[in-house]
Amino acid sequence: MIARIIRLPAVNLSATAQGVLMMLASVVLFSLNCLIVKYLGQRGEVSFWAVNFYRGVAGTAFAVFLAGAGARQVLRVFYKPLLILRGILGGVALAMFYVTVFHMDLGTASVLNLTYVLWGTLFAALFLGEHLNRKQMLGLVLAFSGIPILCGFSLAGIGVYHLIAIGGAIAAGGIVMLIRFLVRTENSTTIYAAQAIYGMLVAVPFLGFADYAAGWGNVALMLGGGVLVAGGQMIMTLGYSRLSVAKGASVQLILPILNAVGGMVFFHETYGLPIILGSALILLGSGVVVRQKGK
Repeated sequence: MIARIIRLPAVNLSATAQGVLMMLASVVLFSLNCLIVKYLGQRGEVSFWAVNFYRGVAGTAFAVFLAGAGARQVLRVFYKPLLILRGILGGVALAMFYVTVFHMDLGTASVLNLTYVLWGTLFAALFLGEHLNRKQMLGLVLAFSGIPILCGFSLAGIGVYHLIAIGGAIAAGGIVMLIRFLVRTENSTTIYAAQAIYGMLVAVPFLGFADYAAGWGNVALMLGGGVLVAGGQMIMTLGYSRLSVAKGASVQLILPILNAVGGMVFFHETYGLPIILGSALILLGSGVVVRQKGK
């Protein structure tokens, strides 16, 4: 379905080169959304719950469009327990990421969110019986050792938003495991719809008056961010059809770096040595894990 919607221009590139370009394009779209979220957070006119809600609106519209004649399948998100759990966890995890983007520097929030790769790998080993080889174990140790360094080797350096970021990553790691179950019986569009629909529903009780009176400019930015994410998801799916999981996931690791650069350029963020070193270890360890998972 996705391949029929996106018509790629005829270019003389190998499948691998096309896949890498698609992955890079998806990373750019995801990063643009993060910059929009950070901008909205700095303006302070809407809450992160509003951002979550409008991303859900855009995502739901995208899922229904993508499903086409099979749109009735989307209704399964309301009575299939695992889809419901996936949706609620996804909505909560996304809200936890957005609140950290609102209150932390974009680079740190993105790197801590990325640790969902590590948690997902651990959960798969614990609950799905997936084997961890020595290189994966080394990657996990290397990446997890970067977290205390990033926080300055001090409990005082761990703020509430650091804990929220890690909690959101743990929830996202659980989602990765749930998706492993769901892909056996559900199509990718329905799984994505669960994220979007419950992202809206989870946010509704927490919306304030300012969110309802957000103004057309803020609404356009939030919907635009949702469209960017939906487009990124579509292009990323196409990229994975041309790349191995290891190569595709490795390209996705560029996202925190791109976000950090965007934070410096657009929001004048600065990063000290502990943050840079800790982030480097997390990215390096995560790279080892995802490359081994794809083998």
